[in-house]
Amino acid sequence: YVTPVQVVFPNGGENLVQTVDFTLSWIGGTDRVDLVLVEETATAGSDPSAAIVGWIATAQKPGNTVTRNAKKVCSQDGQVCTDITPGRYKMMAVSEDELGLMTVWDDFTNLPGNWDLSNSAFTISPAATLTVVVPNGGEIGSQNSGFIICWATIDLKSQAGNIELLKNG
Repeated sequence: YVTPVQVVFPNGGENLVQTVDFTLSWIGGTDRVDLVLVEETATAGSDPSAAIVGWIATAQKPGNTVTRNAKKVCSQDGQVCTDITPGRYKMMAVSEDELGLMTVWDDFTNLPGNWDLSNSAFTISPAATLTVVVPNGGEIGSQNSGFIICWATIDLKSQAGNIELLKNG
């Protein structure tokens, strides 16, 4: 008996920030479930194979959760991993079909295997960064005088921040 698998989270509209752990979840599945990151263009009812970006997790239990961040995906065998480019994606949960195979698309019958996609795309955003530009080492300041401090940010949403001065640190 085959139990259909269904993506629960992320299921569309979420913003997943790289380096932040989040819990992927699904219901159903038969014996084994693989989680796959796919391009946002993947749709139910058509072969998503060309849209596969990489595997997020393999050999998971049916109806379960797994904690991951959105930094890397790997080949199906886990031997080659690559960084995820920030952008819009869907998650596909793949489980065993009636033959016990992890079929994404049966080319002979032109039918899907036991899989489900996020209902719509979610966003993977880069982690925010702050880099001190000046001073960058070696500058000498004097007591009771002003000192210019400059920094650069990427995707930092807050306007507030704290500056700490460390001696020899």
